[in-house]
Amino acid sequence: GMMGISCYLCSSVYECLQVFAFWFTLGVAIMWTLLEYVQHRFVLHQELHLDPNEPWSQAAGERNADYFSRHIHHHVFMNQRFRIALNLRCYAEYLLGGLALFHVFLEPRVLYMLAAGWITGSLAYDGIHLAFHFEDMYQPPFAWYQDMKSAHMRHHYRDNSREFGVTTAVWDQVMGTEKHIKN
Repeated sequence: GMMGISCYLCSSVYECLQVFAFWFTLGVAIMWTLLEYVQHRFVLHQELHLDPNEPWSQAAGERNADYFSRHIHHHVFMNQRFRIALNLRCYAEYLLGGLALFHVFLEPRVLYMLAAGWITGSLAYDGIHLAFHFEDMYQPPFAWYQDMKSAHMRHHYRDNSREFGVTTAVWDQVMGTEKHIKN
């Protein structure tokens, strides 16, 4: 796939390994996790920014219905498998949009490796997120996994204005949306 194209465009195996080590890792660790956080907090949870005193209007009603259809249904019907994973159209839109934007700034060998990291991160996210919601799926015995699953369930059941990160808590810590510590 994209990693193969990237390596083909490199002049040596050593260069391919360098491009992989930096750009693939950047694609997973920064590009995907930051997009996951920003998308979840600022796009999927727009209901947090609604004005409860806003007078009703057709436009406001349609906007609120749009917010519900995007993500709130996941909070309400969180035990329906088909409501958890991102659909392929969503992946295609983000990938094509990202490729179109970044091809202006990045050379192809870098762009394709970055995209491969992003795709890997997004697929890992979907698998992890699905496993958080369904006990019949493999549950890794790692402390990180258990901590993130607990945070995600708190986000669903206690406070959906916090803990937006699904695969990492780093951006919640950076943005100040980690769980409140009680003294």
